[in-house]
Amino acid sequence: MLPLILILMLTPAIWSDIRARRIPNALIATALLTSLSVTVLRGVSASEPGLASAVGDWLAGLAIGLGLFMPLYALRAMGAGDVKLMAACGACLGAPLAWQATLLALVLGGALALLYQARSGSSFWQLWPALHRRHPDHTPPVLPPLHRTVARLPFSLPILLASLATAWP
Repeated sequence: MLPLILILMLTPAIWSDIRARRIPNALIATALLTSLSVTVLRGVSASEPGLASAVGDWLAGLAIGLGLFMPLYALRAMGAGDVKLMAACGACLGAPLAWQATLLALVLGGALALLYQARSGSSFWQLWPALHRRHPDHTPPVLPPLHRTVARLPFSLPILLASLATAWP
């Protein structure tokens, strides 16, 4: 049942990401509410772990997806919608599977970024000199505009593939 929920959650996000390079917050909120509802129903129906354990697992998965993708957002290697989408997938998968899905999504996304770089000539490594340049007045580095970084690639597809590969029985 989990792969079906992931497909239903992620298909509109992928469509929006490919068409407009944006993932609307309404889709993220719907995905989070859906995954929380499924988690609560699963926790209520389970006899041993219970509701508190299920919700704790949901929160831990959310934190894993958010925490592992946030540094890439800070470096402008990823958009905020991708971070929020991985957090929603991590919440849906729960903590143990969220680790696997997030790391696999990073590997698949890295492969996609290499393809993007080969096609367009822009890459994350163009940010490296700006991040490591010493500024005499200790001002933060000036990063290139977002549209010139790899954050413009549709990262929702690697998120879907990684989440499905992890959740598939």
